[in-house]
Amino acid sequence: MYDTGIPYKIKLRTLPGSVLVRLLVFALLLLSGSLLRPAHVLADTVFCHEKSELSSEMELYRLGSEFHTGRSSQGMCVAGSYIIYTRYTSDFAPTTYIVIDSRTRKEVGRYSFNTLHSNSLTWNPDREELVCVSKKHAFVFSFRDHRMNLVRDIVMSHNCCKIAYVSSLKTYYLGTSDTIYRSNDFQKLKPVFHVPKMAVDQGMGFDGNNLYIIWYTFGHNTIAVYSPEGVFQRSYSIVSSIFREVEEVDFLNDKMIISVANSKEQNGLYTVSGKHIFSNWETFKQATCSKDGIKIRTCRQCRWTEMKSIPATGVHRLDKWITIKKPSCEKKGKKVRKCLDCGQAIETESIPAKGHRFSHWKTITEPDVMTKGFQIRHCERCDKAEVMDMACLPAYVRIYPDSLSLSAGSSYEEIRVHLNKGDRIVSWTSANPDIAGVSETGKVTAHRPGETRITVQTAGGGRAGVQIKVGFFSYIAEKLLKLGEK
Repeated sequence: MYDTGIPYKIKLRTLPGSVLVRLLVFALLLLSGSLLRPAHVLADTVFCHEKSELSSEMELYRLGSEFHTGRSSQGMCVAGSYIIYTRYTSDFAPTTYIVIDSRTRKEVGRYSFNTLHSNSLTWNPDREELVCVSKKHAFVFSFRDHRMNLVRDIVMSHNCCKIAYVSSLKTYYLGTSDTIYRSNDFQKLKPVFHVPKMAVDQGMGFDGNNLYIIWYTFGHNTIAVYSPEGVFQRSYSIVSSIFREVEEVDFLNDKMIISVANSKEQNGLYTVSGKHIFSNWETFKQATCSKDGIKIRTCRQCRWTEMKSIPATGVHRLDKWITIKKPSCEKKGKKVRKCLDCGQAIETESIPAKGHRFSHWKTITEPDVMTKGFQIRHCERCDKAEVMDMACLPAYVRIYPDSLSLSAGSSYEEIRVHLNKGDRIVSWTSANPDIAGVSETGKVTAHRPGETRITVQTAGGGRAGVQIKVGFFSYIAEKLLKLGEK
């Protein structure tokens, strides 16, 4: 449950004695959510308080109790060992600036200046100056030895109702309802970041690291915490039935100081100590290769949750290999391994081509002596066809008989020639036609005694021959026969 730390039984004791009034106030608390807001991880929460410093009546210890009178209070800041606390009546009347020694909690100075609404106040230790902002005005005071003097009234370009000096950057941060500016001279206001408007905007403080911006609704005040760069850190919720409005926030050593207004006799300054008893850090969100994680720890007393980032690991968690391009018979494929967290492809490898798986060669055209043949085969995977030439058959000539004896005047036409497929005879020739001649069809005619060779030539370049022998006696006999006939 979120609260300032004031027990509800104590709160009810501070209410009027009427039971009806008690019940009415309790009902209002229920309706406003004060009693029903559950503790939740990363939600709004409140500071723990040091019990040794608390009064018996409430857990917000009051400073400067003698200055609780007055109609309203506005700006407040811590200036070294002093707290400057404003008492405001109206825009047309002077504002009272009260200086309190934080060590003795005694008033050491009181000054009056016409600073309009006197919304927010901050201290610049580098220049030893106080600055109050109100209605486009920046009122600059010198502040030394708890003495204040108004030295400048600067008109700004924006109506900034809150201010804090960011010592780490040595510059002022000023804010409207939704924009935070930075400036060194209040003449040039440079926007730094925007904030979501939660409710009525109040003051602003700086703890050395972060900006604390107050938002107010009736009985409920939220303090949103941002880094100087505008990164939201966390928020605190201050809920109370004894005061209505938190105007300003600043820091004194390790304590948060808040200024309470519009709460009648409860107006004044309160301090909240910030000592928690934390559990161990637990991982709320795992860090990945590229994104920070979150770890949290929770106060065992007030359930306030602190959050820190876990730096990105920079290490990828790799998934299994995934094929993004299948290999073919001739082309390589591709596979990748992606990071399980960021989805980026981290490793890439090629997948070797499968190679063809061909069938057996199939002859489509048989070769012969004059014409090549060809064979074909197909890949069983991709159906690619390969064609291969078959060499021409050699020119083969076989002649029978390979020798022949003839008598002069006789002829022989039964010479047989065997050729390879596709070949053909192109010529018959005789080495000595006077002894024996040969016709185009291969008919051999013997003329006179002697020996010669008959050769056959094919289109494929084949050659073969028949040895011809013409007998002498048969030649004489034939001549005598012819003479007798005459």
